[in-house]
Amino acid sequence: MAPCLIAAACAGEDPVVPGPSSGPVTAYIDGELFIADTAIVTKAGQDIAVEARASNGRVIGFEFTERGPANYWIGPGNPVSGFVRIGASSWTAEGPDGGGTITLTAIFPTRIEGSFNMIVVGGASPASLEVSSGLFAIDFY
Repeated sequence: MAPCLIAAACAGEDPVVPGPSSGPVTAYIDGELFIADTAIVTKAGQDIAVEARASNGRVIGFEFTERGPANYWIGPGNPVSGFVRIGASSWTAEGPDGGGTITLTAIFPTRIEGSFNMIVVGGASPASLEVSSGLFAIDFY
């Protein structure tokens, strides 16, 4: 039975669906479950910024220029970025540093839904963090 558990862990973590009992944003940071207590969406024209905070002080955020439901790639030349803050340390994915994808699956006047995965770099030790199986379903006004 141990090989199945190891294989399952290597394949990635099971996503935790956002909702009233789990929070508006969920993900894994280097394999540790992140559940946001609050999430703030800032929308200026087509630019969307999300900042999700957990009760343990961890923060995940990302920004992109919205063009409808689509995949938004973090990388050189793309106006897409992400970050993680843990205490006084922060890691980012932007331009040539780090990488990842934000997938917007639904957008309404006061709600966004989708998923994200990214590698963020910088901060203290470790030099990079993997953010995986990220999901969001955020109401905003």
